Amino acid sequence: MKQRGEEPRRLPWGVALELIGALLRHERVLKQTRIWLIVHLILTLAAFATLMIFFNLTMVVVTPALAPAAPTPIRTEQPTSRGSITREIVRDMVVTAYTCDPESTGKGPGHPAYRIAANGSAIGYQAQVVAAPPDIPFGSVVIIPGYGTALVVDRGEAIQGDRMDVHIESLEEAQAWGVRRLPVKIILPKGGGDCAGRIERIHL
Repeated sequence: MKQRGEEPRRLPWGVALELIGALLRHERVLKQTRIWLIVHLILTLAAFATLMIFFNLTMVVVTPALAPAAPTPIRTEQPTSRGSITREIVRDMVVTAYTCDPESTGKGPGHPAYRIAANGSAIGYQAQVVAAPPDIPFGSVVIIPGYGTALVVDRGEAIQGDRMDVHIESLEEAQAWGVRRLPVKIILPKGGGDCAGRIERIHL
């Protein structure tokens, strides 16, 4: 217990100096630690940036540029005289017109062969079909100026040589057609077979 009149005790100078030195060393350690952490962070970022640059350069050098895909060549089939490919010819024909009524065919409604073509197919209303000579096979497609595209499905006693008969629904229109000499484009079927099943696709 402090007595009156006693002076306060003072630390020896040596102890005070040691304390001051310890504090100064502590501050230096803290500063060195902070500097070391900053330097370490900078080095880490620099190493990461270097790796990224190297990786990008490697991708550019190693990975070849992809060339655009070459377009697939398109095969075209040229007309030929063989039976495997469709052949096209143009022939001058004397073109007349007929109807499915008795005036042209001798068969009317109720007759079992009424509106039945020579190839056995039924001739629909306004069907674009023709009667052609025997050398033009059934299933051939013909393109006739003034009439359009039609299918060969029928024959006729008078339809020989360069004669052709187009089907027209009304007698008046058939008579108005008259007799015409026209260049007819004939597309023969592959293999020369009958294509009567295509008749529905050319009805107009």
